[in-house]
Amino acid sequence: MFTFGVESTKDKVSKSSTLIKQPQNILPEMDSDKALRNLLTEEATPGQTEESSRPEGILPPPTNDKGDVNGDSAINTKDLDLLKEVLSRGDMNKDGKIDETDFKLLNDAVIRELFAPPPLEQLQNTKPEYPEDRKQGDINADGKVDYADAAIVYKAMKHGDMDGNKQLDSNDTRLLAKKIDGQVSDKGDVNGDSTINKQDLNLLNQVLHRGDMNKDGKIDDTDFKLLNDAVIHEMFSPSQEVDSQDNKKPLMLKLGDINADGKVDYTDYFIMYRAMKNGDMDGNKQLDSKDLRLLEQKVGVVPPPIILRN
Repeated sequence: MFTFGVESTKDKVSKSSTLIKQPQNILPEMDSDKALRNLLTEEATPGQTEESSRPEGILPPPTNDKGDVNGDSAINTKDLDLLKEVLSRGDMNKDGKIDETDFKLLNDAVIRELFAPPPLEQLQNTKPEYPEDRKQGDINADGKVDYADAAIVYKAMKHGDMDGNKQLDSNDTRLLAKKIDGQVSDKGDVNGDSTINKQDLNLLNQVLHRGDMNKDGKIDDTDFKLLNDAVIHEMFSPSQEVDSQDNKKPLMLKLGDINADGKVDYTDYFIMYRAMKNGDMDGNKQLDSKDLRLLEQKVGVVPPPIILRN
């Protein structure tokens, strides 16, 4: 039996939900399961420019752009707005920063709402004012605290911690604002920690010694292809025993181990990729001793020598 002219409870709840304003910097698909899975994905696809310029057959690097808070492969005011929003609504204990404690409190709120949701009357009486009437933890302004909100805070911590101190605070918004304004350049930031110092110089020196796969004194697309081959070889044939039929294999494994952890894997590939992106000081699409000298001048110190294992 149908009743005309009477608004159902379900319609009321639906209308009340649509009255809550959603911040413009939040991606529109945030509520869907697909969007949530995308938010939690660690290795997103890079932008078209980098994708098209990468040599064929080379593994794509994971997106690790410091400042890309919303994960849209661009760093702009939308990221800054979202970072401020996360700091405002994700600071669960209101101590001026977001750290491990806030993640635990947010997780508790998610579980609490999952098993004990607000009563229907509360949803019906939700007021449209924003942000005063929004609950703490409701980052995407959809009227509830769930794992979509937790995913946003997680991604903000991963890409918005500009100073690398394992927490989000006002210093991160300041550094991100500078980066957006063009006051902070990635050139020379080889390790991606948003600072240019002796650590970047040492890492570039290490990459030049261990990443020059064909030992021609420079790192270019040929070395990336050789490192890619070494990664795949290690993935499917992890043994590092000397092969008498091909004595180059142990040498490739030794050279490709950029981070000196005893294996050649995707981590080494990504370190070299980021070194090429941020350490190519003269912009000639290769890494060589000239880039090291230019970074030395910028940092003001000389790196220690790198000794390869025998």
